[in-house]
Amino acid sequence: MPLGAHQHLPGVLGGHALGLHSSGMLTLQGVGATLAGGLAQRTSPATAMTVMAAASVAVTLVLAPGLRPLPAAQGPALGETPARSPSA
Repeated sequence: MPLGAHQHLPGVLGGHALGLHSSGMLTLQGVGATLAGGLAQRTSPATAMTVMAAASVAVTLVLAPGLRPLPAAQGPALGETPARSPSA
């Protein structure tokens, strides 16, 4: 989860988002290690490391566009209050 992303969620949802992120990371790290170990047993450790690195780069490139901030024209993020213009 990007640094501070949980602050863009209202109330208790920030805590839920952090918990979900943490659980997902722990689970998928175990899954990744299992896949890498199985692949290393069937091929070689060097091949397994190369395949896992390529898969990591591919997933990063697919998910990276979702990490870009929204243009200002789309309004505030979820949970943010719109900025008020100074009254004269």
